[in-house]
Amino acid sequence: MAPREALLLLGAQLEPLHHAFRPVVHPEEDPDGLDDIRQLVGRHQMGVCLRLDRSYASNLGDSRSLVEQIDAIGVPAERADVVLDCGFICSAADPAIGVSGPLSHLLDGAWQSVTVAVGSFPGPAFFDGRLTRRVISIPRLEVALWEKIRQRWPGAVDYGDYGVDHPGPPPDEARPVPNLRYTTPEHWRLYQWPKDAFGGHSTFHQLCQSLVRSSDWPQDGPAFSWGDQQIALAACERIGPGSGSEWKAYAVSHHLAAIVDSLQPDGSAE
Repeated sequence: MAPREALLLLGAQLEPLHHAFRPVVHPEEDPDGLDDIRQLVGRHQMGVCLRLDRSYASNLGDSRSLVEQIDAIGVPAERADVVLDCGFICSAADPAIGVSGPLSHLLDGAWQSVTVAVGSFPGPAFFDGRLTRRVISIPRLEVALWEKIRQRWPGAVDYGDYGVDHPGPPPDEARPVPNLRYTTPEHWRLYQWPKDAFGGHSTFHQLCQSLVRSSDWPQDGPAFSWGDQQIALAACERIGPGSGSEWKAYAVSHHLAAIVDSLQPDGSAE
């Protein structure tokens, strides 16, 4: 389905339900080619999400060109959410270097919000396909970036990430071995177990048993998130081992709870 058709279909489905959403606009798009979005935001009296990558934002002298673009589709800056998409971080060097310039330009606008989205979960090349039982730690480099941002621009910038996924294109579909990408304050812990002797996923129960006995398991246990509840049930073999989509759902649920917890005033520096 073409983007234009998808946009019109989404608007038609959400209109009778009174659900609000904001179309995404990229700064490299020609404002003259955004008639569909112009009509949609005018009809529903909604704002837009302006998403730009770090390289584009780094070349901005100020935010006037962005304001002019959304003004051309009938949306004032006060009704636009700006997302600075920083993509993948692969270095532990000072993480604020790549966003300080772009943010200094973006924050001179009267936007409804400014969010930095970044990820450091490795891509498919990181996983070598070994079928051994293992638990490995992967640094969450965006934690340090967010701490720098929060210190320099307190209350002015919102947090976004790619969760337990790499920011790049998804890998080729393959039936995974039992695994969990489990978020801790400063790392992801990748739990990976081989399939059972019959090529099934029954070893996921053993994986979950190992997790709930580890120091990674949250103090609140199953109450921490829906995902942790499912992991606890799997550890007791009260539910089936599930599949890749279910394991990802457990991991995402836990990750969201971990992020919300860390963003609390008395939480860790996330």
